[in-house]
Amino acid sequence: MANGDDFNPDNLRKLREGAGESSKMFNEIRDAAKDLDRLLSQVANKLGKDVNDAFRQGAGAANKLNKTIANLADGTSKVNELLKEGNNLRGNSNTLADRAKVLADRAKTSAGDTKVLLERQAENLARASSEASRLANFYDRAASAAAELDSNVQFFKGASDFVSSIPGLKAFSGPFKQAETAAKKALLSGKTSTEAFSAAVKEFDGSIGKLLLAFLSKSLFDANQQITNIRKNLGVSGFEAFKIRNQFSGIAALSGDIRVNSAAILKTNQELNNVLGTALVFETETLVTTTKILDAKILTAEAASNLASIARINGQTSKEALLDQEAVVNSVNAEKGTRISLKGVLEASNKVSGQLRAQLGGSAEAIAEAVTTAKALGMELDQLASAGRQLLEFEQSISAELDAELLTGKQLNLERARLLALNGDLKGLAEELTNEIGNFSDFSQMNVLQQEALAKSVGMTADQLSNTLFKQADLNQLIDEAKAMGDEQRLNDLLALSNQEKFAKAVEQVKNAFVDLMAILSPITSLVGFFASAMNTLPGKIALIAIGFGKIIPLLRVARMLSIGKAISTMFSAPPPLGIIAGVAGTAALMTALAKGNSAKLALGGIIPASAGGTLATIGEGGQAEAVIPLNKAKEMGFGGTEIDYDKMASAMSKAQVKVSTKYDSFGANSTSANGGRYQSTARYESKFV
Repeated sequence: MANGDDFNPDNLRKLREGAGESSKMFNEIRDAAKDLDRLLSQVANKLGKDVNDAFRQGAGAANKLNKTIANLADGTSKVNELLKEGNNLRGNSNTLADRAKVLADRAKTSAGDTKVLLERQAENLARASSEASRLANFYDRAASAAAELDSNVQFFKGASDFVSSIPGLKAFSGPFKQAETAAKKALLSGKTSTEAFSAAVKEFDGSIGKLLLAFLSKSLFDANQQITNIRKNLGVSGFEAFKIRNQFSGIAALSGDIRVNSAAILKTNQELNNVLGTALVFETETLVTTTKILDAKILTAEAASNLASIARINGQTSKEALLDQEAVVNSVNAEKGTRISLKGVLEASNKVSGQLRAQLGGSAEAIAEAVTTAKALGMELDQLASAGRQLLEFEQSISAELDAELLTGKQLNLERARLLALNGDLKGLAEELTNEIGNFSDFSQMNVLQQEALAKSVGMTADQLSNTLFKQADLNQLIDEAKAMGDEQRLNDLLALSNQEKFAKAVEQVKNAFVDLMAILSPITSLVGFFASAMNTLPGKIALIAIGFGKIIPLLRVARMLSIGKAISTMFSAPPPLGIIAGVAGTAALMTALAKGNSAKLALGGIIPASAGGTLATIGEGGQAEAVIPLNKAKEMGFGGTEIDYDKMASAMSKAQVKVSTKYDSFGANSTSANGGRYQSTARYESKFV
């Protein structure tokens, strides 16, 4: 909370009062201006849309200010909103003032009633301009008060903004925002800064407690969902899935890498299974290394899976295979004077498959070397392999070679290239073809037929050869830049994290730690599943219906009373006097029927068993006094046994609180036939036999 004087809410009250007075005056001026406008419309132009808009906005300014002030504690700053509205009112003030000047000038050149009306209208608009300016000032002062209010709760607002900016922690900004709102409400109600801070802390404690409880519950069910997914994907029992989930937690904890957590390990295991079509739990090293390179987006899931397979076949770990590829990329770059991207080579190398992978011995190192060499010479590995296959079509290849020599006058010798292609030596093939085809400058000086003939002789199209030579020329121009970069490319550099990313990963670790903890307690969720399954059986459905009726019966009682009320109101709705007569008669009949149909008759005695909500009873209908005695207090009140203890009964009855009320029966009083009715009473007391 800000230091200094406490926030004074009386200032806002005075602003609202002042704005209300100004708005009232503004409305009076507007009404007068409209009346004059109707009179002037015959001799002068009407006020116009801009002036009417200014009047409309000024008329509603006070209400709008009151609403904004009332919502100062809703969690969002109102400073800019108030300033914007103040500026709008100042613009309206200028509009009104300009129009007033126009009318005043016109009045100077007018005469008679028109002159008088124009002068009065100009005066109205000038006064309206002044009030609009005054209202704008109220908004400015309200904006200052709102800014002061914001500054007093800056701590909670800053904490909320900071937490919400952190990936994965946005939900935890809520308690800070609620604390900010609580502090604002306290200040607006006249509390001191210290009291407002205490109110905010109290609100924060309650909110964060609820949030943590919700977070723990969510973590518990997240853990259960992960176990269920393992069970489905791997086809194992619930207990085995539970053990595998905890195994993943242990792998993550022992990895010592901020990128690796149990959820990421679980995801990696499933992605590897998806690519390979298996249902396995992979070895720890494969899971950890693959999780890291997938999280860093160094490789796709397909490439990472192929890397793991190559490593297993060659008796390596995934990390060892990656380091071999890293070393060969740096070696080729140093040899060729290039700086081919390590990340690009890793992705391309670990996607090599089929015959090409077999030609390279299924070696991670050999594949990476071929890919890097091809790229350093302006080619891609699959393009190079395609050229090699064309060279092995011996008859066509030799014929194409002779045609190229004839058209270009260039001496070609592709015998060694064919041998390298036959042996699957793609690195050597790339270097041999580069020596034979020349450079981009030579190629660009050939005519179309010469270019196509040369390209065909090396198993490419003219476009492919042109692109290869162009890229090669560009790489040659970048040799100096590559040398200037100097340092070798490292896998660890590709795995680097920024400080923000480290913080986000740390938050993920904390969240997953909760899920790991809840995973141990996940069997608790089986109770929920048990009840859900039980409700799907016939006995469960019956029990559910019974419980439902138990909850609904009290509601039906309330609904019945509401229905009675609606029925009575309907009876009275007929036109008088029929409505009154029907209402009185119908209500009496309805009450009598309800009493007879739903209450227990106790004139002959009896026992009413205990029940929720009690039982409606009719007492005293037998023409003699009756007593209501709780059975567990019968002896205490003088009942029970062979003799009646009249002293105890008298004592108990003297302590009883009896409520007596007299109800006037309007139906009976007005009936000509009812006992005690108006007609019978009159007849009795007027009779000479009385």
